[in-house]
Amino acid sequence: MKAFFEVVGTHSAESSPSLMITSGTSRYLFDLGEGLMRQSLEHQVKTRSVDKVFFTRLSAQTTADFPSYITKAHSIGKRETYFYGPVNFANYALTTRYSLNRRSHLLNITEIDSDDICIEDKDIKVLPLQVFSSLPSKLVSTTPIFEDGDRIRVKSMLDAPQDSFTPKYPELADPGWFTYDSYVDFARIRGGIIAGHHAIEDDMLDAYIRKYPWKRPLNPPPPPKPTPGCISSNAPLPTQTPSSSSSLPSTPSTTASSSKSSVPSSLSYQEGVCHIRNRQFKLRASSRRFTLNINTTSSSSSSSDHPPPHQHHNHHHDIVGRILQRTSSFVSCEHFGPNISMQYGLPAPDPTHTGTAISYICHTPDIPGKFDAKMAATLGVPEGPLRGRLAKGEDVTLPSGVTIRSRDLVSESRTGPIIIIIACPDESYLHSLIDNPRWQAYKQNPSVLCIAHLTPHDVVSSPAYQSFMCGFGPAPQHIIVNAHSSSYEPVYVASNTLLCKMNAVDPSFFPLPRTVLERSKMSSGRIDYSQFVPSSSSWPEKVVNGEYLMKYVVNPIESARIDTATCPPLFDHTKIQADFKSSPAFTPTIANTTPSDVSSGDPSTNSSSTTVPVPLIPRHTLSHSRGRGVEDLLAKLPRDHLEITFLGTGSSSASPYRNETSILLNFFKKGNILLDVGGGTLQQLRRTYGVDTDDILRHLRVIWISHMHMDHQIGTVQVLHARHLIIQEDIRQGRTVPSRDVLVIGQPSMGYFLGEYSGICGCNCGGHDFHSELDYQFLNSDLLLPPHQTHPDHVLSNPFSNTFPVEQCASFFQETFGLTKFFNINVKHSFKAKALIIHHSIGWSLAYSGDTSYCEALVDACPNPTVLIHEATFEDALQQKALFKSHCTISDALSTGRKMGAYRVILTHFSQRYPTAMVMDEEDRGHTVVAFDLMRINIQDAPVLPSVLVRMENMLAYEAADDQAVEVE
Repeated sequence: MKAFFEVVGTHSAESSPSLMITSGTSRYLFDLGEGLMRQSLEHQVKTRSVDKVFFTRLSAQTTADFPSYITKAHSIGKRETYFYGPVNFANYALTTRYSLNRRSHLLNITEIDSDDICIEDKDIKVLPLQVFSSLPSKLVSTTPIFEDGDRIRVKSMLDAPQDSFTPKYPELADPGWFTYDSYVDFARIRGGIIAGHHAIEDDMLDAYIRKYPWKRPLNPPPPPKPTPGCISSNAPLPTQTPSSSSSLPSTPSTTASSSKSSVPSSLSYQEGVCHIRNRQFKLRASSRRFTLNINTTSSSSSSSDHPPPHQHHNHHHDIVGRILQRTSSFVSCEHFGPNISMQYGLPAPDPTHTGTAISYICHTPDIPGKFDAKMAATLGVPEGPLRGRLAKGEDVTLPSGVTIRSRDLVSESRTGPIIIIIACPDESYLHSLIDNPRWQAYKQNPSVLCIAHLTPHDVVSSPAYQSFMCGFGPAPQHIIVNAHSSSYEPVYVASNTLLCKMNAVDPSFFPLPRTVLERSKMSSGRIDYSQFVPSSSSWPEKVVNGEYLMKYVVNPIESARIDTATCPPLFDHTKIQADFKSSPAFTPTIANTTPSDVSSGDPSTNSSSTTVPVPLIPRHTLSHSRGRGVEDLLAKLPRDHLEITFLGTGSSSASPYRNETSILLNFFKKGNILLDVGGGTLQQLRRTYGVDTDDILRHLRVIWISHMHMDHQIGTVQVLHARHLIIQEDIRQGRTVPSRDVLVIGQPSMGYFLGEYSGICGCNCGGHDFHSELDYQFLNSDLLLPPHQTHPDHVLSNPFSNTFPVEQCASFFQETFGLTKFFNINVKHSFKAKALIIHHSIGWSLAYSGDTSYCEALVDACPNPTVLIHEATFEDALQQKALFKSHCTISDALSTGRKMGAYRVILTHFSQRYPTAMVMDEEDRGHTVVAFDLMRINIQDAPVLPSVLVRMENMLAYEAADDQAVEVE
């Protein structure tokens, strides 16, 4: 049976540490680093088909691709996935309910809260080992609900003052207080029909229900009224009397035992097991902290205490009452809301297991003994079934009456190879790690063949850790995976290759990725651990650096070896460009051509012999005078005024060529604005800015999120986390910090997600790399709607999540960026999806559509924008699919640009079925360009933008011929 260990992610600018073990027919992942699923797609690593996923820590680095993994696994037909991680991992998984939508998917989660847990199947046995930090960890509670008599207090996530709160209803006069009944109903409403008290008219409600026909009447029993003190941040949930079995299957965890309970339909408990079914996915979590004494009152008494939902709000505005009445059978408290799943699902994060890291000891199956065929023949055992039974361990009797014992013909089985994964985040974990008595059984054990160290260099270089490594004897192969072991070789080969070719055609808009140019600079601190000179005399004989896709084969034991055959070859951008320039696909840049010549299609171009003529660009549809006026305005701008960088131009999920959506507006010394933050955005920043990424993050002032789909916001935590570490280091070094906080603007769900996430992961930081603060303030994007899109019943402040006063927005954007307008509008996509409009005091304007189908409101919101960035998810032939998905075709986007009178239209957010290019009509090429990942556009160069598409067409035609489109829903 084959068994090998593989490094599927390293600690570099384009990758994050992730490991995989293959044993027999099963695969097991350890950590889901950022970009793992995208890299696996390109290099054909079968990470989405793994059987179990283990986490060494609960942090932004180790869980970055958790939502992406679930969507990829679901796409190949998996309906259950199994996860094992530190205490509070179930709480983290539940935070993804705000964006992860796989209704039929079941997440099986086991929290590792002791060292006596064993995870075992036919191909592996995994023994986790907890490691604790000696530093104190600060727990930030994210459960803002606690009992106080007959009222429930709903506390702001970040304890920010709510001075700007102006309640619509008398009971909301104090923004921190709701009655219990109104709070439950508020959460029910917010579960998909109303957000932030923003009522929906009846026709919109009907359309919403028709659009999601899977919302069947649930009719759950009303939730039990909490007992005083039972829903505090440290108290258990209300107890209930067992009466009926859970309808969900029992957990495979060894920590769980079965018992019966009677609970609301959204939640059921067993001893040590919690089942949650919400609108987004199903979750089954196992942890000893879920071992509750369950007691409850009868359903009849509960019904009398809690009348149907529509009776609670009779004193509210008529439309609220009508919606409650019509949706009471569609929406229940099992839907996501401000910590509603923590009230009716999981307890608050457990502060007693702070700073936990987990190492894993992985036993592959024992190797069966060999059958001695020669001895069998000597003993007269004929070939056939009798030998087969002997080989399986059975004794047999020959026709002659002689009994043959299996042990006489089959050698003893051997212990299978053991692979150990050690996680020691920093020196504060060292003593907890090396003092654990469980290691004694593995010291000098010849079956331990491979030990992977997810350990930073300052720990590896300590004498205590080196002595610990040597204690395993000479047999194991040690593989070090940290920032000093990586070669920083580019991982995104397809994207980097395309960018090298584009750079050869037009280096002004397509600079080479800094991760390609600065490999030697980034890897200047690289240490060759095979030649490492330790600080002490102790150093193992067999130590290597963990390289991307390097394998270590452990079975068969006799041929255990390192295998680098699957490692990507060295990336030589000079050779790629030289080969490209000698191919017919190459069309060099137009020489000595003024911006006005290019933008207007003037045929008078330089006829230098070194230049190949390109097709003329159709004359711009704008009037000549207005076009000249815009060009005169832009020509006066300095080069450090504004640069637009496309960090991701794909939709749904990342592909080898296009990452998920993100756009950076770089105002240079004034700061930066991120428009949407899809998964992998942090890596894209590093690819774009290299060693200057820290400075870009340091000057990040605003993150604006268009809507809550994963491909637009799931990378926010990684960006905030990386920036937080930079700011913390600046403060320690006494450097000036431009701004401590980033302003995050998004739907209320975004505020809930960030608040829950920072608290959950904050209680697991252990003083290492993740802190409870993410250094942000939050503002509900509904507060930036124009008056005509603000419903009169809309409460203009959200008591759960707002921490930035809306009245300061105008002055903030004016003083920071020189923007006179910064507002968003509702567009036609998901619930409360937004487009963004900004105007600069100098006179230019920019509109960004976010995700939308054709939308007249966007056309009316920003007449004559200088730049329109618009989604173009589908080609025109897929008009019906675009309508069904609430996206635009190319023609929809271009029509929007023409009606708005946009000077330049930049198309982005392409379906991954179009890996390189899309087709458009000749008439639109005079003012349109197709965006690509890492494309950088200085606003001063907007007049020559249309020439980019023309010069790229020849190359992209060749690329498209070689590509096989991958359809991603």
